[in-house]
Amino acid sequence: MRVAIVVRSLKIGGMERVAISLAEAFADNQHEAHLIYFKNKKNTLAPNESVKVHRFNLDKLMLQSIIGIVWEIFFRIFNMFLRKSYPLFKGFFTSQIFKFKFSKLEKEYGKFDLIIVRGQGTLELIYHNRDNRIVFVSEGIFSYGTMNKYIKSFQIKSLYEHRNIVGVSSGVIENLRVLKRDENFQSKTLLKITNPINVKNTNTLADAYTPDFNEPFILSVGRIIPGKNIPLLLSAYHQALVNYDIKHKLVIVGDGSDMPLVKRKVKELRLESHVHFTGQLTNPFPWMKKADLFILSSKFEGLGMVLLEAIACGTKVIATKSRGGVTDIMKGVLSPYLAEQNAQDLSKKINTALQEEKNLDFDEILKEFAPKTIVNQYIKNFT
Repeated sequence: MRVAIVVRSLKIGGMERVAISLAEAFADNQHEAHLIYFKNKKNTLAPNESVKVHRFNLDKLMLQSIIGIVWEIFFRIFNMFLRKSYPLFKGFFTSQIFKFKFSKLEKEYGKFDLIIVRGQGTLELIYHNRDNRIVFVSEGIFSYGTMNKYIKSFQIKSLYEHRNIVGVSSGVIENLRVLKRDENFQSKTLLKITNPINVKNTNTLADAYTPDFNEPFILSVGRIIPGKNIPLLLSAYHQALVNYDIKHKLVIVGDGSDMPLVKRKVKELRLESHVHFTGQLTNPFPWMKKADLFILSSKFEGLGMVLLEAIACGTKVIATKSRGGVTDIMKGVLSPYLAEQNAQDLSKKINTALQEEKNLDFDEILKEFAPKTIVNQYIKNFT
């Protein structure tokens, strides 16, 4: 079978790592896997040599034509009057470019059996293609905020009407069902297929180097943005230091818009000697392997891939209750490590996890996220 995985970019991020993992999973199971991306970013990721990689530079190709330049200028100005309308109008144009580029790819390699489009930002650029082979994978929880209700309705129906839709967790599926009810659109399919975690590859990356950090530590990995709720983690860590006298440092891997707020919080709580920032890392897995505890304090998560990655590294995890897919992971033997969204309960969970001598069967926990299982679900449902 020939399959294309389409993602907006290959920047460092959970969605991008999953796109690569899924492409590699198809290749490992004797399918011809292609990875298509649109935008070049700094600090990019790459799949192994079993996956064929193609860049469709939609922005450049759009601006190489006179009509594309006019289209771009007109709808950027139009967006000033009707906010957030620009992506849809741009997407109408870039959809035609994608269709042309993809047809050339098929002339070279042959007809594709499946086209998996990951993330709403990716779909927005090619949404006008109504190819039955396209499966849209929703990675997160949608929040449209103060968007104009007519633009919102038009966007949702343009993107999702009569589309094959996959949600990566039960929480994402529930969010989509509410959206279907409220906006009255019909999808061809709506089902849950979770994300794969390649334990072997993760362990190989985890052994790539040894972090130069010689004290026991708790770890957080991810973008430093409001949704990740790092201030809550800092408050809980501070309480764990004061109330339980824990000896572990806190290591934070990542960067983002909330970093100034986070650093002010560290100073406010006088944690400068306890918190270590590494910045963004292409390969954070050696830190995951060396950590005594991994914590995810998000307000919402599509699934929470970093939890699976930490578990694959053999590290205990704690997560806060949140909208989305965290509860798809933090169940069964992991349910005692699901904390409320407050510093007091999270600090208690931190102390308990650090003190107890409890061996968890990580392989059993990760069984439902096995790459072959995920590949077979796509094949069964969409080919």
